[in-house]
Amino acid sequence: MEKICVKRVIMLKNFKENQHKPHPQVQYKKKKKKRKEEEEEEEEEEEEEEEEEEDEEEEKEEEEEEEEEEEEEEEEEEEEEEEEEEEEEEEEEEEEEEEEEEEEKRKKKKKKKKKKKKKKKKKKKKKKKKKKKKKKKKKKKKKKKKKKKKKKKKKKKKKKKTGTRI
Repeated sequence: MEKICVKRVIMLKNFKENQHKPHPQVQYKKKKKKRKEEEEEEEEEEEEEEEEEEDEEEEKEEEEEEEEEEEEEEEEEEEEEEEEEEEEEEEEEEEEEEEEEEEEKRKKKKKKKKKKKKKKKKKKKKKKKKKKKKKKKKKKKKKKKKKKKKKKKKKKKKKKKTGTRI
């Protein structure tokens, strides 16, 4: 009996010592659960890392796109500036051409006016000359007529004095 009692005491002692320890089956399940949780955590961490990497890649891509857009905008601005400069140059050239044309027109007009004036002057001179000539001719004719008249008168007078002579 003593033997059985000692055995029992030992069992009780062992039980008390091992009471805080779970049953091996339960321990296995706990370990399995723990392992599973660790694996899940690892997977989650990996997923998070992948997501972070993807996010970083997306950010990089976005930055690259933004840079490209900025470059395109800069290029467009440069092109616009160049076009504006070209337009300004063309406008300046057109203005210069217009000024030259106006200058030429003015010169032509001036020349034409001068020519017209000269022609008018010439015509006037010619007219004056003609008038003078006509006047001279008229005067000459008048003088001739007067002379003829005088001569006739003289002849008549002579006739009267001397009589008729044949």
